[in-house]
Amino acid sequence: MAGKSDFNVDEIANLARLELEEGAKERIRGNMAEIVGYVEELSRLDLSGVEPMYHSSDVKNVYRDDLAMPSFDRDRMLSNAPETLDGELVKVPAVLPEEEQ
Repeated sequence: MAGKSDFNVDEIANLARLELEEGAKERIRGNMAEIVGYVEELSRLDLSGVEPMYHSSDVKNVYRDDLAMPSFDRDRMLSNAPETLDGELVKVPAVLPEEEQ
């Protein structure tokens, strides 16, 4: 890329299927140049000795314990289905013709 502001906004808009007015194209070109400039600034930082991390904050697992608990009654749940197979599976309409039974 020749320079920070050398973006083909027309091509990017075409790929994103966007129709942009000329003023919007210039604003986007400027915004993209600022983003690339910021990334270039970050790439100049000395990060030796910095341990990589997955998240910027100290996130903890918030899941509950996986405990065995009583479930819903199968027959009662399947009674809501319009049609079942062998009393165990909910029958749904075929999507493809060759799937008909």
